[in-house]
Amino acid sequence: MTPLAMHIDRTKATKRSNQFWAWLALGLLCLSSGCVLRGTVPASQVPENLLAPRREHKVSLDLALLGQAKPHDHLVQPHDTLGIFIEDLFGGRGELPAFAYFPGNNGASALIHEPAVGQPIRVAADGTIRLPLADPIYVTGLTLNQVHDRLRQVFVNQRKLLVEGKDNIMVSLIRPRSHRVMVIREDSGAAGPAFTRDDTRIVSRRGSAEVVELATYENDVLHALVNSGGLPGLDGLDEVWVLRARSANETQRMQAMAMLRDGKTISDVQECIGGSAGLHRIPLRVYPHEPLPFQPQDVLLYDNDIVFVPPRDNEYFLTGGLLNGAKIPLPRDHDVDVLEAIAIANGHIDGPVAITSNFVNGPGNIFPPSRVLLVRRWGRDQQIKIEIDIKEAINNPRERLIIQPGDLVILKYTPGEIAMNTMFNIVNFNYNIGNP
Repeated sequence: MTPLAMHIDRTKATKRSNQFWAWLALGLLCLSSGCVLRGTVPASQVPENLLAPRREHKVSLDLALLGQAKPHDHLVQPHDTLGIFIEDLFGGRGELPAFAYFPGNNGASALIHEPAVGQPIRVAADGTIRLPLADPIYVTGLTLNQVHDRLRQVFVNQRKLLVEGKDNIMVSLIRPRSHRVMVIREDSGAAGPAFTRDDTRIVSRRGSAEVVELATYENDVLHALVNSGGLPGLDGLDEVWVLRARSANETQRMQAMAMLRDGKTISDVQECIGGSAGLHRIPLRVYPHEPLPFQPQDVLLYDNDIVFVPPRDNEYFLTGGLLNGAKIPLPRDHDVDVLEAIAIANGHIDGPVAITSNFVNGPGNIFPPSRVLLVRRWGRDQQIKIEIDIKEAINNPRERLIIQPGDLVILKYTPGEIAMNTMFNIVNFNYNIGNP
C-alpha cells in the first residue's frame, strides 16, 4: 500500500473515531441532563387531591352490620300465618290436630323453620285474627305463648265455650310474614357465569336478576346476598345499593337503576332524581375509624325494594408507548403502583424491553426506557400529565404513584436513551477503531 493510501485510510479511521466519540458525548450529555417533557408535573409535586386513595388500607365490614338481631320469641304481626287448634272448636274431643304444611318457593318450605300444627289462620292487616264464635281478637305484638293465653281468656273466661282445666288450645307459627325483594347482580357468581371477550381479556359475568322472598327478621341485605349467591365477586364493586320502593315511584326507580349501571355515583343519582328516592349505599370494605355511611335501618328490606350489586366496568387502566396497548383491569382489594402496572403489562422496569422494532439494524435496546408518562383525568374535561423516573421510583417508594381507574400509562425512552441506543445501531462493531 502506498503512503498516500495509508494516509487516506488513517484519515477515515480518525473521522469515524471522532464520530463515535461525538455520539457517545451526545448520549452522555442527554442522559445527564434528564430532559423534562413540556407540560408535565413531576411525581413528587402531584396535588394531594389527585392521589389515589389506598385500597389496601380498607378493612372488611363486620357482616353482622348487614343483618338484624332476631328476638328470642317471635312477635306476631299482620300477615303472619298462625296454626291454631282448639279442641271441640276445630275438631272433636280426642282427635289429633291437623299438620299444617305451607310450601315456600319452588315447592320448598323455605319459610318454615319448625313443625307447625293447627288450622291456618292469617293475621289480618288490622292486627286481628277471626275465629268461629268470637269477635276479632287483637294479637299484634304478642308472642305465641301470649296468643295462647289470649285465646284461653276469650273462649274459657269470656265466652264460656270451654271448661277450665279441660281446654286444649295449641298455637304455632306456620308461616312468618315475608317480603319480596328484587336482587340485581352485575358480578360473577359460582353458578354458571357467562364468558365474553373484551379485546384484551376474558370477562366472566353472571348478570343475574331474581326475586327473593325473605322472612321477617331476615329481611335485610345480608340474607338477600346469601339467597342470591353470596358476597359480590371480584368483578363486582365491594358495595351494595338499596333502592326503596316506598320512597320512589316507578319512573324514578328505573332511572336510578340505569344511572347505577352506567357507574354514576350516589350523589349524581340523588341530584338527578331527588333526595327522596330512598337510595342507600352499603360499603362492604371501609377505612378504619371511618364512620359508617349508613344507619341500621338502611339494611332492612321491604316489599319491592331493589338490591343492586354494581359491576367494575370502569376499574381498569390503559397502557401505551413502548408497552403494548391494552385495557387492564385493576385488582379490587389491593393497590397497584406504576412499577407494578408496567410489570403487569409485560414491560420491564430494570432491563431491555422486548421490543426491537425501534432499532432493527444493530444490538439496540441496551439502555432500557426509564421514563413513564402517566395521564390522569379528573372531573369531566380535565387531566394532568405526570412524569415518573423509573430509576428514582425504584429507590424511592414515594415516587411510585398508585394507579387510579382510567389512568393511561405510557412507557418512553429519554432523549439520551434514544441517542445511545441509536449510536450502538449505526456504529459498525466489526470495524477496529485502532486499526492503522
